[in-house]
Amino acid sequence: MWVVALFLASTFDVSTAHWTTVDALGSALGDYAMVMLWVTGYAVFGMTVAILVRSVAPALAIAVAWAGPLEHLIDRAWSPARHYFPGLLLEAVGAGGTDSVSVTHAALAAGACIVLFAVLSPEGTSPHDHHPHDHGLRGETIELRNDGAGQLSASRQGRWPAEC
Repeated sequence: MWVVALFLASTFDVSTAHWTTVDALGSALGDYAMVMLWVTGYAVFGMTVAILVRSVAPALAIAVAWAGPLEHLIDRAWSPARHYFPGLLLEAVGAGGTDSVSVTHAALAAGACIVLFAVLSPEGTSPHDHHPHDHGLRGETIELRNDGAGQLSASRQGRWPAEC
């Protein structure tokens, strides 16, 4: 991709003399770090909602609704929201800062949200918190056998809950 840009720059009379300087590489690394923060923020936010809700479709609906229109509606009614809400902070990171939120504040606050979500996520997966479809079958085995005449049979080994 860089080679294509180099070729196209020469056809449009754009100077490429500063493309490989230390300043340019530092700027590129800084941009890359911000993109990684932005992607990680949305990934951890989505993962946290998914772990707490434990179902893909509702988790997706909740996360998109919250980070999309709900945060923006709250921001219109309460302007400090843009300094605290994860979706608005991640938008500011992606935009390189806004008029009201600097990129530094957005990056630090978004990083704090990422840490908070990462710490909260394991709480939804504690050993005492069972999923409705989890009957405690870990470690149990089912042995399938073929009798040679095309008939399959199965046997259970281990302790099985009565409701199964």
